Amino acid sequence: MTRREYQKVMEERGLGLGALQIEPFEMDDLLFDGRTWLKCLFTCESEGIRPADRADLELRQRMLREFSWGAFIRAKDAGEAAAIASELEKRAMEDGYYFAFAIGECAAACGEGPMPICQRPAFYGMGIDLIATARRLQMPISLQHTIPGTPDDGYAAIFVE
Repeated sequence: MTRREYQKVMEERGLGLGALQIEPFEMDDLLFDGRTWLKCLFTCESEGIRPADRADLELRQRMLREFSWGAFIRAKDAGEAAAIASELEKRAMEDGYYFAFAIGECAAACGEGPMPICQRPAFYGMGIDLIATARRLQMPISLQHTIPGTPDDGYAAIFVE
């Protein structure tokens, strides 16, 4: 199956799971900005506790850049986006993309701990500027998105290959 064919399969699966929008991306579409990590360093109680959080930002980004493509997911809230991404990750692995890896938003990604199976890192913890990337992919997102308690769509991503 070609990349485009599999992207279509992922889009259909994601929409079937309740996603509002699925946008395939190439790694060059993602906007990395080290300032996003400041939110994790100084506002997240879980930062530095889990083994994956001990790697520095440069290493995190280098690992992500080993992927060539994936898909951004928009859903009605962060929890639903994370659940959809987790299911797409599982299905991608079943389809032979065994390095598939999902990430989400802080509220959905931090989870209860110490290492629940569905837990994945947040965009900010990986140095990804969620707002700028969503806009680049022509997905609606507001500047209020990062204010806790503000109703807004939720976002997640899956890195496939």
